[in-house]
Amino acid sequence: MIRYETVEKPTGSNQTAFRQKLFRSLPRFLAYCAIMRSCRPHWQFKDLKPIVVGLVLPDGADVVLYEEAVRYAAHGPAIVTHGGLDTTEVLLRTFERKRPVDDPDLSNALARKSRVILVADNAAAVPETFGLAADAVIEVGPILPRHVIAGARLCLGLSVTPGQADFIATVSCRSSAPPSGKEGPWRRPSR
Repeated sequence: MIRYETVEKPTGSNQTAFRQKLFRSLPRFLAYCAIMRSCRPHWQFKDLKPIVVGLVLPDGADVVLYEEAVRYAAHGPAIVTHGGLDTTEVLLRTFERKRPVDDPDLSNALARKSRVILVADNAAAVPETFGLAADAVIEVGPILPRHVIAGARLCLGLSVTPGQADFIATVSCRSSAPPSGKEGPWRRPSR
């Protein structure tokens, strides 16, 4: 029998530290917003309750970036204190690394964890039998201009016009991040 632990709603400094960590990267914040918006109908995801869900990423999405954003969304503020919840497992499946239907990692996670999130770069990477155990398989929607406006203000301290936000929302998150160590338009200005 699996025992489920109820996680208390985050309060105080833990929530503040989570937000500060989330706001450090604009592309991760934008991916996080798209994931949370897509999972809105499944309240268990946001409330850190038991759920088994598959997330199919948009075409051309940076799989590593979205996987990191899913970890933030799946673990919530617990990611700040001890790296995440022990009852949550985030698994990545890409079409190149498609595994057999009887994937032992997926089977073990479904048997031992109360929250399993499968991140797939396309629908073909989701195992056919996953639908039997999943509460839902959700296609993550595109980044919205309102998320770009909020992300620019929160992550970078910049104001973005709606026209600029419309354009930036059409650019994939992969190309919006500057090469590491170089200044770019997504870098937080020094204060």
